[in-house]
Amino acid sequence: MSEQLTAELIPVIEAAGFGKVDVELGVASSPVAGGDLQFERTRDDHIDVIHVFFDKYARPRFQVNVLRNARSEPHELLSQAFLVKRSNEFYHVWGKPWWLPTRFWTEGRSKKTVRRVVGCLGQGIRFLETGERGPNINKPSGAVLRIRQPATTGSGHSVGHSLALLALQSADPDSALSALGIVRSGEKVSNGSAPLTGYAMPDQWYVIVAEGCDNPLLEATVLQRVSAQYRLIACSIEEHVMFSSAQEWRSGKQVWRAEHVGEDDTTNLKTSGTLPPSFEAARQEAEGGTDAEVDYFFEVPLVVAKALMGFKHDEELPGVDFEQFDLLARS
Repeated sequence: MSEQLTAELIPVIEAAGFGKVDVELGVASSPVAGGDLQFERTRDDHIDVIHVFFDKYARPRFQVNVLRNARSEPHELLSQAFLVKRSNEFYHVWGKPWWLPTRFWTEGRSKKTVRRVVGCLGQGIRFLETGERGPNINKPSGAVLRIRQPATTGSGHSVGHSLALLALQSADPDSALSALGIVRSGEKVSNGSAPLTGYAMPDQWYVIVAEGCDNPLLEATVLQRVSAQYRLIACSIEEHVMFSSAQEWRSGKQVWRAEHVGEDDTTNLKTSGTLPPSFEAARQEAEGGTDAEVDYFFEVPLVVAKALMGFKHDEELPGVDFEQFDLLARS
């Protein structure tokens, strides 16, 4: 997808006065990361940037960020926006949805995605020039809402999930959310397109998807307090370092916890408490993995959690519409 996107983007970008660069903002010590694409246009007092950053694990996924920086060092960020599918999104990951198996993502879908992005690129350029937010410019936010990236030598970005999942079991999800100081806004958005989204699952589970693997929702004091009223399943996912964890809380106490730290050891698993029956089957399946480049044990905590609450962040799930998640807000 990278080559196709480059071929389609360059004529449009060059026509607007941008050129492809290998270092960011002319700073030799800040090379453009990995396979990312960066295009810049220098004016008297500022530098306009179009940055395309791709999935770290070569999945057909990318984001498009437009920025205006001051020309003089330290190149203060003056404005920025993302190209999005719908204007109520804070950012959008274009390409294969995280829940769709890669084998179902076709070349035709890639071409259609690239054409759509190229078609709305002009809105990004107009945003830089006039501040106009077209229908494919993200919802304004006071925060920089990029998917979290690992430390790099420059300011490059890579696409990978850094998420917290919190599932509450309750016949009244709004009451359960209120215990966390969260409300449903009434808006529907695609999963993960905002810092806080949620979905009502079968068996009275309500799943919250929050930005950042270390989101405050997963703090022990929060889980202890809320689990006094509701059964909870909490997951932390940081794909950049292949970290995953899952835990269950009931009656104010942690029942079990499973954790994988792939950066230390790809077969690493730390556990405590009384593990669910699904754990042993998931562990045995991971041990049977044959591809040396795949971290099978990363999946174990998440598979165990899915067996209880029915949700996994990167799988297609029957009855779950990933384009119709609730937009959540702090009350």
